[in-house]
Amino acid sequence: MTISKMFRDRAAKWAKNTCVKFKKDGVYADMSWGDFYGQVLRSASALIKAGLKTGDRAAILSHTRWEWSNSDAAILSAGGIVVPIYPSLTGPEVLSLLNRSRSRFVFCSDAALVKELAAIIDDATTVEKVIVFEKEALAGVANPKFTSLEEFSREKADVAAINERIDASSPDDVCTIIFTSGTTGEPKGVMLSHGNIMSNAGAALDIFDIGLGDTHLSHLPLAHVLERMGCYVMFYSGAVVAYAENMNKVAENISEVAPTVCVSVPRIFEKIYAGIQAKAMEEKFPKKQIAFWAIDVATKVGDRIDARKPVGCLLQAKFNLADKLVYSKIRQKFGGRIRIFVSGGAPLAPELAKFFCAIGIPIYEGYGLTETSPIITANQPGRQKA
Repeated sequence: MTISKMFRDRAAKWAKNTCVKFKKDGVYADMSWGDFYGQVLRSASALIKAGLKTGDRAAILSHTRWEWSNSDAAILSAGGIVVPIYPSLTGPEVLSLLNRSRSRFVFCSDAALVKELAAIIDDATTVEKVIVFEKEALAGVANPKFTSLEEFSREKADVAAINERIDASSPDDVCTIIFTSGTTGEPKGVMLSHGNIMSNAGAALDIFDIGLGDTHLSHLPLAHVLERMGCYVMFYSGAVVAYAENMNKVAENISEVAPTVCVSVPRIFEKIYAGIQAKAMEEKFPKKQIAFWAIDVATKVGDRIDARKPVGCLLQAKFNLADKLVYSKIRQKFGGRIRIFVSGGAPLAPELAKFFCAIGIPIYEGYGLTETSPIITANQPGRQKA
């Protein structure tokens, strides 16, 4: 199966189900699979009408948001190859990747990135059109290459033309070119096929029980293969993808969304753990003593779990009391429903893995590479090890 076929199949199967959630007018709004895929079709049709041919490249320069995933699906449905670009890159860096990938179209999110693109777009020799998610971001932009997503995809979709491209797609087709960080020199374009990614998504679902009824909070950069794969797994399984407003609001958004699944990086867990300790330090007697006692109990329980040893009656009794007084409140900060946290991108400190596992927030650490789409190995439920 290709990614474009997966999106088409899921939209037909779950048309009325919620597909994504995103912040609108201060609250999280739901978008159904039918509405989400309707926008995919309009954007894909517009790309085909604009001349995108099978195998042409289209870039996405955007922060993590529902339009990123939607444009990704649209490019693939039109037969294109997606080139994700980090929004944190400088103008010259963005220009280099656009020219090296020979991208013909660019999807862009907001005013700051539009300004950056406008400064270099005349030197991006292959770019024909820049499609901007926020039409307000085009204020003061006179370059005719720039248009809003609303304007670009306003016409009715030519579904037959899109289906022809989707039907012709093969798992062996390249679906994305992801440029590496450049830590070992000039960033290198990693070519991944539909089959690479779909096999990885299927393998993840063989390990983790994720599906209808689950909600994932997407907050890492979608330009990185880890978060993008995480979202593909959710779409594939029927889980809802909710998008955080930004990295600074992850803690707030996680309590609003109450996710059951989340993909993150060690830095997030380090900040959460530091916050728990800082909060404990702020408390007065006896709450301060109780908080640090509970942290110590969780650490000991985590050690026993990790060593595959019984917790013991006395320690279990202490844990049960600590759970009522402290751990249950921590879980509620995560929305009260989290059951799968996946950590990747860097090593997770063993003490953090043990602590969170003990208090009922299991973190499954994985390892992978962009070149492997990305998961190579991961801890499994009941078999995780710090």
